Amino acid sequence: MLQDIRYALRMLAKRPGFTSVAVLTLALGIGINTAMFSFVDGALLKPMDYPDGDRLVTVWNTSGGCVRCLPSPPEFFEWREHNTVFSSMSADTHAHHATPPRSVNLTGGDRAEQIRGRQVSANYFETMGIGPA
Repeated sequence: MLQDIRYALRMLAKRPGFTSVAVLTLALGIGINTAMFSFVDGALLKPMDYPDGDRLVTVWNTSGGCVRCLPSPPEFFEWREHNTVFSSMSADTHAHHATPPRSVNLTGGDRAEQIRGRQVSANYFETMGIGPA
């Protein structure tokens, strides 16, 4: 095996153009692979920054030809009422990526401030194990 490695190194030294293209291709492949893994790991594999974040799931409505639709409020209340699987269920309109966060005006201090918010059910913070800001 040592003899094969020496032979490969001699051949690479004889062709510097091919060697540089091969090294650049490997570097790009490794770099892209590392970037993709970092993205997938951070976005999909690591639990969320909530207590017991690895136990949170999203439930979608798939009826009527819709693949990932939010349930209507009556559907959600029925799901929550008949739930025997989850310890708690809450609704969050931001779970559907087509629903952008809403801008609302926060007043009460010496000046008004525009903040981004979203509609959630009353037990959202309890389900997430956090308190409101």
